[in-house]
Amino acid sequence: TFLDPSVEELGIFTILLEYLSDPSHVVRRKSMAALGELLFYVATQQTADPEEPDTVESENNSEARLTVNSRWKASLAVTNRVMDVILSGDDEIVVHYAVKMVENIAAQAPDSALRWFSSPDLIPFLQRGVRDSGWKEFRLTCFAALAHMTRLRAQRGADFKSEEVTSSMLCVHIGLTDLAPKATSAALQIFGTLLQHPRSSDAMAAVDTDLFDAVFRIFDHRRASPVVRGKALLVFTLIFRLDIRWLNVALDMKYAQAVDRLSQQKDKYVNQCVTVVVAAVADFVPAILHQLYDEAGRLITGVSVPPPGAAAGDFAIGGSCYEAGIMAIQAGLQIPMHLLSCTPLREAVVTDAALRLVAALLDLSEKPPFEAQGPLQLGVLLVIESLCAQTALILEHADSMIAFILPALLALHRSESGDTRFVVLKCFIDTLGVFLNDDHTYTPGHTASPTSQALVALVCEQALPIMPHVLADTDPFPQYAVKLVSVIVARDCVGGADSRVMHELRKLQLLPQLLEVLQRRAGVSVHGLRLLHGLLLTHDLSLGQLVKHGMVQQMCAGLQEEVQQARSVADSGEDPALQDMDHALVDALLSLLEEALVEVHTLASGDGQRQVPPEQRLQVMAEAAPLADAFSPLFGLLRATATLLSLLDRATLCALLFVQVFGAPEVMDAIPSLRGRLVLEAGHLNELFHVLDTSVMVEDGGQEEATASTLQERALRILHWAICSDPPKIFPAVSEMFRAVKQGVNTFLEKSAEVRGHSPQVVTLAEAIIATVGR
Repeated sequence: TFLDPSVEELGIFTILLEYLSDPSHVVRRKSMAALGELLFYVATQQTADPEEPDTVESENNSEARLTVNSRWKASLAVTNRVMDVILSGDDEIVVHYAVKMVENIAAQAPDSALRWFSSPDLIPFLQRGVRDSGWKEFRLTCFAALAHMTRLRAQRGADFKSEEVTSSMLCVHIGLTDLAPKATSAALQIFGTLLQHPRSSDAMAAVDTDLFDAVFRIFDHRRASPVVRGKALLVFTLIFRLDIRWLNVALDMKYAQAVDRLSQQKDKYVNQCVTVVVAAVADFVPAILHQLYDEAGRLITGVSVPPPGAAAGDFAIGGSCYEAGIMAIQAGLQIPMHLLSCTPLREAVVTDAALRLVAALLDLSEKPPFEAQGPLQLGVLLVIESLCAQTALILEHADSMIAFILPALLALHRSESGDTRFVVLKCFIDTLGVFLNDDHTYTPGHTASPTSQALVALVCEQALPIMPHVLADTDPFPQYAVKLVSVIVARDCVGGADSRVMHELRKLQLLPQLLEVLQRRAGVSVHGLRLLHGLLLTHDLSLGQLVKHGMVQQMCAGLQEEVQQARSVADSGEDPALQDMDHALVDALLSLLEEALVEVHTLASGDGQRQVPPEQRLQVMAEAAPLADAFSPLFGLLRATATLLSLLDRATLCALLFVQVFGAPEVMDAIPSLRGRLVLEAGHLNELFHVLDTSVMVEDGGQEEATASTLQERALRILHWAICSDPPKIFPAVSEMFRAVKQGVNTFLEKSAEVRGHSPQVVTLAEAIIATVGR
């Protein structure tokens, strides 16, 4: 709707003002309704004219003109009369129309609203209307008008009296409870405005548990409007900035999880609100940590600022002020720990400044009056544990982690508390493993980055020197030393065995202690196996030492245990794919077995430039004979790993290496301990045929097809060795077994021909097996 400014020349304002004094309430109502509509159009259709400034001669002069531009003009007598009607307590409907006009104009034309409705009596009237009226619609209209006028006045820098703020906060409470949900948005708007005003302390004085709970229910109400929930989130943020103690209350109410859920809303306004909160968290978390550090320092020195109402002499270690300080530290440390569990907020928590302060707090955690496993240390270690679980974040802040957090953890490795030593070693070694295995953080060599150089310096100068002490500690601490060294060796045996880290490791001569720890352990571990594998690769450990210290026996026992577990699943009728196999452990077992067999083959065959004398070759084979205990369990793994081609590939390679290393008749005849151990039984044949069946089912194309062809060739080579040996390495060597081999190979050829055909090597091996069985 558009009204031409010439309408004002008809005297319409004068007529409507006269009707506002009509004895009939019906006429007064219609007149106020029409006047409200007219003033709304005047306010929203006007545009400021910089060439013709507004003039107000006198608020008491009914002839004064309020000029908005050169065309639209409204007499101040009109707006003054509207205010008189509102404040006079005329017919409630007439007043309702007048207040509605204030609401609408304040929402759409703020400049006009501030000019026309600037009476100091308007805000108290609206507050009374919210509190005291028995007509709900009128209360809601008063509430909306109060919200708009409060916001506009605050934007123009108006000074709010303490009584006004207190009364408005009472209205906020009513809006969030009695008048919810219709008044919720307006209540949050008033609340947020007052919290940003210089009189925010008066607003905070009105915040109690009931009001806080009401805001939280709105914020966490999943069916509420996203806009309303976003406003509630901003109100919470303002409360926390003014009094951080309320954040602890919110965290106990699952605030972090609620923010996480809200951030998943695909709403632009909500996303903007979350962004604001993230910025606020990044600002106040370091401030909180700094306050905690200052408080911890005061407690250590015995000098503290007493709380209000307490005399300075009341402070004493163990006294009431001391206990209050400890409680404040505990509560403060809960904040970053909980916020780290929130996806959108954790990046704001983890900053370089925050990491420096967390490390500084950890440094103070065992200085008197603080003690190991005391409130300060427990709180800081919980924060660090939560932090170390965030791999992406610690990689992003690797420099600060290496400079502050990791050294602070190492400093406590001699703590009197075993629990403290356990946590600091776990966090240190887990985090160091993340850094060492990241190609961007750790780049060994002459072109190492500054971060990599700092990491190497930390490992060589601080971490490795304490390893003898850790290895000599009680279980389980030596296992963490094994884990650390295994990560170092596994990383550096690829990047170069002559790195600075490996040089320092050799200088410490840790191998005897490491082997002793592995001997003492019941069973095998992934990190222990990876350590042995890496030391074999770098030639820091020999196969003879593996055998001497019982490592080969442990490896074979580990393979047998995994096979038994897989068979128990099969015997129970469960899906083999669901078996609870430790794939990382199996991979580590097979890697170590493969490297051991390769070393035996290398020692027995020479380096290609020299021949190994037969006597020396047989001696190498005899020393490595305990590896034969892994032959039978290895075949048991073939079916268990069938769904994982990478493991199946490694398992078949190990089986073929057994045949190549120990399968020669002269070797088996010369070494009595090998006789009868490297033979294929009925179960072994079934596992080999299962490998062939699995390879046929692999999809065409890519690396998997090439792996399938390799698996076929290996399985057939093992069968060919068993059939063609003299005597055959099949037990029992009866006609039924040979017929089963012939039938299995023929079945494989038929299935494979239907799917993709055969490679020439596979066909040659298969035909040789069939021909030998026929003879």
